[in-house]
Amino acid sequence: MKQYLLKLLTITLLIASMPALSSTITDAEIDKFLKSVPITSDLLDKVKAKVKKDHALAKKLSKAQLEGKYTREMANELKSWPEYATLETLVKQSGFDSVEAWSLVVDRVFGVISSAQWVVLVASMPMPNSDIPPVLTRDTDLFEFLNDTSNDAELREKYGKQLQEMCTRMCYDQADLPVVGARFQEIKSVTNKKN
Repeated sequence: MKQYLLKLLTITLLIASMPALSSTITDAEIDKFLKSVPITSDLLDKVKAKVKKDHALAKKLSKAQLEGKYTREMANELKSWPEYATLETLVKQSGFDSVEAWSLVVDRVFGVISSAQWVVLVASMPMPNSDIPPVLTRDTDLFEFLNDTSNDAELREKYGKQLQEMCTRMCYDQADLPVVGARFQEIKSVTNKKN
């Protein structure tokens, strides 16, 4: 009986000591992400320039991007680079505990945004041999479109399903959709300033 209780206690302590994973990205994480964008952008531009010169690494990161893991893979590759220590300092200035925590949040935010951008891109393409203009334009805020009840309900349902399908491929968790979507304009504003 003592061994059983000891094993149960050990398992309980192990579970309690594991880092908690948020099932949904939080506003606090998005706030830290927004703070990190201007702080890390110069360094990341330099890193991306180095990555472009390494064709094998660029190919690997391209694949990771399609899987919604680009920043995590890049951060993992950077561990042996001199830039890693600088990145670690910068993300801590943004409020993150580690590069790993930062890279996960970045991938979560961009997974949602990339999914929405893909749906808009496809929906804004003109149909061959058709005079009917596309419903969406390239600059459409998909989240705004989906939430605007004055838009056609069938189209909102169609694009909402497409967004969920893309998010299944590119997002960490579909539960991130409404949280990131609600702050899309703010995220877009901050990320566009860095470009």
